[in-house]
Amino acid sequence: MKRLIAFLHEIIRNIVIIVLLAGFVEMLAPKGEMARYIRLVMGLFIIVAILQPVMQILDTGFVLESISPGPITKENELQSILLEANQLSEQNQNLAARELKVQIERQIEAVTGLLEGVREAKAEVEFASANPDFLEISLVKITVYIDEKDVNLVQKISQVQEVQIDLNNTGHQIFHQNDDKQMNTKGKEAVSQKITRIVSNFFGIDRERIQVTIGTV
Repeated sequence: MKRLIAFLHEIIRNIVIIVLLAGFVEMLAPKGEMARYIRLVMGLFIIVAILQPVMQILDTGFVLESISPGPITKENELQSILLEANQLSEQNQNLAARELKVQIERQIEAVTGLLEGVREAKAEVEFASANPDFLEISLVKITVYIDEKDVNLVQKISQVQEVQIDLNNTGHQIFHQNDDKQMNTKGKEAVSQKITRIVSNFFGIDRERIQVTIGTV
């Protein structure tokens, strides 16, 4: 494009020079036939000054080359556009993945929080892929806080109580029941299994990918 502007500048400059020269010669030349001859010659010079650069442009094919970008420029522009499109697509995918992650975590927390005895539930979801077109949940971490004083929950979930029977020398039977700590442990395990089962069935997640941690408040 710069070369085309330079050609046009050269044409205009030549025309101006010829016109000024023709006016100066016409002022010095005598009137009559000589003046008309001089004007004819100067007109031919102007035509030649215009046609010479134009013919040069047409012979080299510079007009099309100057107006249309070269193949390298086209390729660079195309690569730049594709790169920007990929970056924008990746940003949208990451944004969609984060939004979906938050929504699933909230749903898991809501479902888990409905269980009896659960005071608070926190969920963390991890995806195997950040592509929203194929999101696969690789791991679900659930932290559940239950009331340590909620004996009813432990009794309902852990209904079997182990009893040890010993016979002393007097023949009387002595029953040793499990202590509260062991009951608490079994109750927490039962809660963990129940949460795993419910979340797996409700969200279609493999149980092996669900980790439940029980805390007390």
